[in-house]
Amino acid sequence: METNKEAQRYTNIGKDGEDFISDLSRITFLKDWTFPNPINPKTNKEICDILIAFDNSITIIQVKNTKPKYKNDLVTFKTQDINKNLKQLDGAYRYFKDNDDKSLECVNLHGQIRSLQIKDFTSYRLISAFTSKEEYDGMNMFKRSPRGLFVHCFDRAFSLILFQELDTHSDLINYLDKRESFLNQDVSKLINGREEELLASYMFNIVD
Repeated sequence: METNKEAQRYTNIGKDGEDFISDLSRITFLKDWTFPNPINPKTNKEICDILIAFDNSITIIQVKNTKPKYKNDLVTFKTQDINKNLKQLDGAYRYFKDNDDKSLECVNLHGQIRSLQIKDFTSYRLISAFTSKEEYDGMNMFKRSPRGLFVHCFDRAFSLILFQELDTHSDLINYLDKRESFLNQDVSKLINGREEELLASYMFNIVD
């Protein structure tokens, strides 16, 4: 009985996180292009928590409702939660990159069925979203998946800011690409403040 209660508790925690991202997307520009819990038709298993597909670009989001913790004054999360997200993001990326299926049917946040043409996707972004409501200071930065892919890591508070401030798909993609390029530089960086300071710096220095 205790095992069943524990399993249900983790199911509820995960659902809360997914609902957060879905509810956020419903009130933004993303609602037409956001597909929660797309299913692999061959395995009948979930590909990822959230898929954002627009033109030739997809953004894959994996959600984990886990509380932050401090280690040596740095913010971190449970290693097992981080690794699970990274592994799942790898699997989703592999599905779209290596799949010989021509299309994937998904349901968007309007309840409309869309047939996504897998072969048309040529650019990918990966996000690991930690959606605990607990407030804290610091930045999540990024991680590398087991496959070596760059994964953006955002918390609940910044996820709200990100989707509110960047209100077109091109704005979102451009920021994620600039952020990845900046953090990928092979130099040491010291960033004071929270993630929103980095976003603000980007927005104030955009060159059209």
